[in-house]
Amino acid sequence: MVLHTKSIAASDFDNIRVCIAKTKELSEIILNGTPQNYESKWIGDDIVTWSNTICKVSGQKVKELIVNGKAIIYEKGTGGDSGDIENIRACITKAKNYAGVTLEDIPVEYDSNWISDDVVTWNEAQCSVSSQIVHDLIVKNTIVIYKKYSGIDAYKLNKKYLMNLNFP
Repeated sequence: MVLHTKSIAASDFDNIRVCIAKTKELSEIILNGTPQNYESKWIGDDIVTWSNTICKVSGQKVKELIVNGKAIIYEKGTGGDSGDIENIRACITKAKNYAGVTLEDIPVEYDSNWISDDVVTWNEAQCSVSSQIVHDLIVKNTIVIYKKYSGIDAYKLNKKYLMNLNFP
């Protein structure tokens, strides 16, 4: 993972420092100064990621903090959605139930989107999710969930079924 450096403002560095300080204060874990990923948002909260920590921060206030897979700070409804933590858990649950794969509690990347689905990425999986509903899930290059259905065949079968219904 690479730190996004296109235009990091002074406030972004302040947000990183706040995440480091809050993580140390609440979990006694010391993070290095350089996160694996920093996603700066014009609208909504910035997301800072280290190998064992996800920090959602805005205006030097930590809104969500996940350390070693455990929610330390969580403000339900930040960003107008059901929360990044629940979305990550929904993806992990579906991967386990539908593909028999156990994913880490901390994804490699979390792309929170205000308008479209959030995209959660692990080395072996990618999940498109919104409000705890998994729309698409690919595990080990296999489509496990497609447009909310348990695979492409299930989606096609439902579509075919609906087309054959005779509505008055």
